[in-house]
Amino acid sequence: SCGQFPDGTGCRLGRLHVRDDLRGKGFRELPRADQNALLNYTLRAIILNKESHPDLKFEVFERLNCGSVQLKDAELRNCMYRGAYNDMLAELAVNEFLLKIRRADRPHKRMEDRQLILRFLAMKRNSHLNYRGAMKQFMNREMETHRHAAPAEIAGLTRQFEEAITSAWHVFGANAFRRWTPPLQPSDKGSWDSKLNVALWDTLLYGLAFYERRQ
Repeated sequence: SCGQFPDGTGCRLGRLHVRDDLRGKGFRELPRADQNALLNYTLRAIILNKESHPDLKFEVFERLNCGSVQLKDAELRNCMYRGAYNDMLAELAVNEFLLKIRRADRPHKRMEDRQLILRFLAMKRNSHLNYRGAMKQFMNREMETHRHAAPAEIAGLTRQFEEAITSAWHVFGANAFRRWTPPLQPSDKGSWDSKLNVALWDTLLYGLAFYERRQ
């Protein structure tokens, strides 16, 4: 009924920027004109069929995402492609060597680490020979196609990433996937970038995946 959530609990208006006079009021406490305006309001919906093109669904979802804090691509995929593959990305985000390389003690709150892991797995599965320069669609297709991957496939992908990221740590340490800026003058000191470089991530981790750790 009006003024209640589906579970029956009452709801009240919170902080309002325009109609602050309505703060804390429930539906039945609103002026009659405001009640009628709510009851007669038209709710608009965009319906995407199951058969709709996956890139179209991602594009529409992305355009509708216009709130105060817009979702990043990895967060959109987390909503759209639920399944075993998505669960695997969440588990790999807590890999100890990835955390060391990121210089963090927990996964990234906006899922940028999952984005990096997906980039690697998509490229490793399809190889650079089948990449055509549309990375967003490339990663979308990887998750959409394999979202319900079998346990054996998930285990294989997990092993590939864990082996590659472990090798990256043992070879490059805390400066893995970071650019080095050499000194401009002989008396100056060079420096490592604080942020991971995506191009170095793509090329180095992909290359390391073709070698065993002992090599």
